[in-house]
Amino acid sequence: MLYTHPILPAFVVSVGDAISIQRIWPTTFTGFRTVLRRIEIWVAAAAQARLADERKELLQKRQKLVDDMYHQYATSRFAAEMWSSLPPAEVVRELKYFKRFISSESEEVGDLLAERSAEQLDAFIDTSFEKPKKVLTMVSLLANGKKKAEGDDCWFEVLELATAVFSCPPCDADAETASEAAALVGWSELKNHLYCALPKDKASTTMAHERKGKPEFPLRANKNGTKDALSLLKLLELDPSTTTAEELDKLDPRFLCMCCPREASKSQIGRKAMKWRESVGY
Repeated sequence: MLYTHPILPAFVVSVGDAISIQRIWPTTFTGFRTVLRRIEIWVAAAAQARLADERKELLQKRQKLVDDMYHQYATSRFAAEMWSSLPPAEVVRELKYFKRFISSESEEVGDLLAERSAEQLDAFIDTSFEKPKKVLTMVSLLANGKKKAEGDDCWFEVLELATAVFSCPPCDADAETASEAAALVGWSELKNHLYCALPKDKASTTMAHERKGKPEFPLRANKNGTKDALSLLKLLELDPSTTTAEELDKLDPRFLCMCCPREASKSQIGRKAMKWRESVGY
């Protein structure tokens, strides 16, 4: 004989069961044992979900502590114009001391040691630009058909040349038009794009494969931009092997694109005069 259980359905709903209160349960021992097993599964699942949420909240609090420590460190030791060149907080969290702190099995949030944190960050910042400089220098040399000279201690200076032209795919993807995609010339510009990332909805399969989930330098050699820079230097009768981007900035030449139509602007008709950085990769 079957009848509606007056208590069990309400109890089951209270622990998250979706079974309707109107469900009819058998009164046999076998039926009760079946229901009991279901309740045990539901309770265990609810407990696991609760523990997972608590762990996630704990990790987020620790991550915020690391981010705040890094923010205080950056603002106290670097000028505001340098902040955009520093590695993002996501990279700092992967440093050994901070990663161990965040992933600790303790149930307490814990505290970061200010002195130890500063030591870790000092060592990291001192070397954070070394690897990208090496990579970008080799790329720039290859783009110009050159090789690193043996015993040359100043080969990083290649990145200061006006011919060291790169593009940043993540920033180009955000540009509304192709003309807004800027060519990057010189280390002073390149260092601000070392940690740019493509939005997930715009990331290509190739880029995703290259990154493998790790921060990768997104910059790519802009061969067309390098050719443009060589042409501009030739017009100015400057040596491409020694002329730096900073020297061209001080010279501040203007160029016209003779392929572009004349346009009216402020009652004047003519072609736009572009700075040399605008002309590179135009």
